[in-house]
Amino acid sequence: MPQDMCVPCEEGIINIRVGAIILKEGRVLMVRNQQAPYLYSVGGRIKFGETAEEAVIREVREETGVRLPIDRLGFVHENYFIGDSPKHLGQIYYELSFYFYMKTPADFEPVCRSFTEAAQQEYLEWVSPDDPRTVFPAFFRTELDPDDKSVKHVVTDERRKAVPEPVPTEAAGSAFGKKILVLGCSGSGKSTFALKLQEKTGLPLTHLDNVWWKPDRTHIPRNEFDRRLEEIISADEWILDGDYSRTYEVRIKACDTVIFLDLSEEECLRGITERVGKARPDMPWTEQQLDPELVELVKHYQSKNRPALLELFRKYPEKRVIVFSSRQEADAWLAKLPPAASLAAPKQPENEV
Repeated sequence: MPQDMCVPCEEGIINIRVGAIILKEGRVLMVRNQQAPYLYSVGGRIKFGETAEEAVIREVREETGVRLPIDRLGFVHENYFIGDSPKHLGQIYYELSFYFYMKTPADFEPVCRSFTEAAQQEYLEWVSPDDPRTVFPAFFRTELDPDDKSVKHVVTDERRKAVPEPVPTEAAGSAFGKKILVLGCSGSGKSTFALKLQEKTGLPLTHLDNVWWKPDRTHIPRNEFDRRLEEIISADEWILDGDYSRTYEVRIKACDTVIFLDLSEEECLRGITERVGKARPDMPWTEQQLDPELVELVKHYQSKNRPALLELFRKYPEKRVIVFSSRQEADAWLAKLPPAASLAAPKQPENEV
């Protein structure tokens, strides 16, 4: 079978793909899956030996069950971005895409039968321009015009949007927040980092595991957890340690600063293994053996939780997001953080109004 045009190089991945613009009653046909927190175009990589036109006809047939003819080429898109698929997670892509307007008959009814590389079932949706969800490519929201016969060249660079860059350590204390989330996979060192941050800032710290879990290894009802979480985030100052993906958005909306410990799966697995048998201030009991369910959660974090977090970081650009890819980076940042007294807001001189 011919190989996809996805070529690794020293700096990252070169991808050559096609996309189909299938319009009906002012809406465009898009694809979603349960893993990705966004919608994306019908299409895929060109296979070696194919032309772009041959590839888009094949992809449309594979994804919709219908062979649609091409109307014309609409866009040539160059894009840099950070990969979020399990196979190429975190790698830089340079992607060259050809987007074709397809001829859509009035009785066209697609039936999706495709899967992602990670074996996730895909679903088709007709999406209107005012749909609030994130759409890739983003120019689909504003630039689609079947009456415009020109071919547009679009260049974008989404590398800085995909994963927020760590704040330089020398700037760590400037405009530092008072409502701070510490997020990351189990075993990434969230609780240890949060304790050190509390020592530096003097802010009150809550470990969500101590809220959710009881000493007998049962947990409180979800509505009680939500009520207690609301009490915590309604305060003026706090550090909140815990991932709890169901509450990502409500906590990100309430905070002013997010610390994201973006460590590898291997590091997190090592972290949950090394803490077995050790008493921890963030848990009401001591684990005596490695929990298989926790291991599975760690293994799925990069493909499930991390993309959801990155999407929320894009959704709330006003939040200060600080990302560390290693414990060493996080410790170096903490070491340069000023003590609590110097983080406090300066008082106005008495002679100023």
